[in-house]
Amino acid sequence: MNKIKENILFNIFLIAFCIFLYRFTETVLAKLPFFEGYSFYKFDTILCFLLFVIYILIYRFLAYEKDRKLKSPDLVKAVIMGLGIGGIALFYYQILDFFASFMPTVSESLEEFDDIWKNTGENAVWILLSTAILGPLVEEIMFRGIIFKCSERIMKNTWFPIILSGLLFGLWHEQPVQVIYTAISGLIYGYIYSKKRSLKIPIIIHMVNNFLSSLLDISTNETVLDVISYTPYVFFLPMLFCLFLIIKEKDENTTALSSEDKNMTVL
Repeated sequence: MNKIKENILFNIFLIAFCIFLYRFTETVLAKLPFFEGYSFYKFDTILCFLLFVIYILIYRFLAYEKDRKLKSPDLVKAVIMGLGIGGIALFYYQILDFFASFMPTVSESLEEFDDIWKNTGENAVWILLSTAILGPLVEEIMFRGIIFKCSERIMKNTWFPIILSGLLFGLWHEQPVQVIYTAISGLIYGYIYSKKRSLKIPIIIHMVNNFLSSLLDISTNETVLDVISYTPYVFFLPMLFCLFLIIKEKDENTTALSSEDKNMTVL
């Protein structure tokens, strides 16, 4: 079994399978009569829950190294980074707005994206479960968990899994407006995981960031919306400082790839 897990073709197949499984499950469930009339977030919550169970089983079956314990300083850094990492998207949107003034294609792409994610008035519980909890869990286990670790086994190189998982994370979001900034975020998540060897850290960053985004779809209070909108700007520099601290920290990847299979993952 260990030889199979270390096989390059097996790991390439597993990466493709995980991506295919999400889209296949999404397509199949959407066609079932049971889900007719379900709102987007309600449907997505159920989809993410099912995939969370499947991806966890795959992750445990592959027996990657034990997830490292989350330390208090890392928790603080993760929350601060979660509050500030959305600044990447906001600065990116400002650049797109500039180009949209004389490029109709960019303008149309932004309008399409705004129509998709504008306030829907949907139940706050489904929005939070889908966007702020289950969505980040599924994506981090998939990209920083399975895909990242498969990439490490494909090529014994520090940066290859970071870059591959980050780029796939960006492409995963499909919308042209999202691809670039989500890829950058994915690279940051991957780098942090490679340093800390704890999925909990990118999961928390991802959850906090998505929680802020969810509040924009839930709240109707203008003051609250203004505070939420400016939060990523306020925490952007602190986010970069926390990233700098992580870069300067000693690499905690002391577990050899050849001995990964000795420990069962614990999230």
